[in-house]
Amino acid sequence: MNLPQVMTAQSLVSRLSLDLVAAAAARRQGVGRGDGDRSQPSLAAAPVDLVEIFEPAPGRARLERVTTPGQRTARRRAPAFLSRYPRSDGRRLAAEAYLAALERLGAVGGVDFSAEAEIRGSSPGVSDGGATSRVRDAALVRMVRGRVNRWKWSRARRSYVTGPSRVVLAPQRGSDRRPITALDLLDGLLVEGLSLAEILRRFGWSVQSKQRQKLTESAEEMIEEIADLTGLTARISRR
Repeated sequence: MNLPQVMTAQSLVSRLSLDLVAAAAARRQGVGRGDGDRSQPSLAAAPVDLVEIFEPAPGRARLERVTTPGQRTARRRAPAFLSRYPRSDGRRLAAEAYLAALERLGAVGGVDFSAEAEIRGSSPGVSDGGATSRVRDAALVRMVRGRVNRWKWSRARRSYVTGPSRVVLAPQRGSDRRPITALDLLDGLLVEGLSLAEILRRFGWSVQSKQRQKLTESAEEMIEEIADLTGLTARISRR
């Protein structure tokens, strides 16, 4: 920082504040930490982690590397629950792929989650304005939701048959507590970034170790299933 020789106390503080804000914004966006694209430094932008990105491969639910080997891409900071897994762990990579697909689909109106949409996807090599990518994202989200809900798989439709939401924490009869479903838990942790305590309170439960442990086990099981679904089981670290 180059300061002019004559500067009032007020202008000095103002200048220092601007430099501090700029430095904080740069740290928030991971500037200077490895290669890869990222947004311009801004405190208004979401914090990022530098990660390897895997996305659905054409024609199947498995994932393929998008980030150039040896480099990292800046992506919105991972939910706190995923911090228990190493950055290269298959469970974390699979959960982040599911989250990224949801984020991309959230910006697109009228997304078709049906199995028929996946089957009638565009031909390879033909530019379709991103429609094929949206179909793959929708297919991944549908597969994850079917898997964690334990829905029946239809070979004819190449898709899960939508059924009732699976409850992972059920209240006793007559209780004011509300049931917590698999997607309430999974999307609460990954999409909204909530803690287990916040999810429990949202549904009227007291925060007790027994309930927290039950939700933890359910969430870890679902994330492991997503890793299996996306072909990343081999990258799971069992330390």
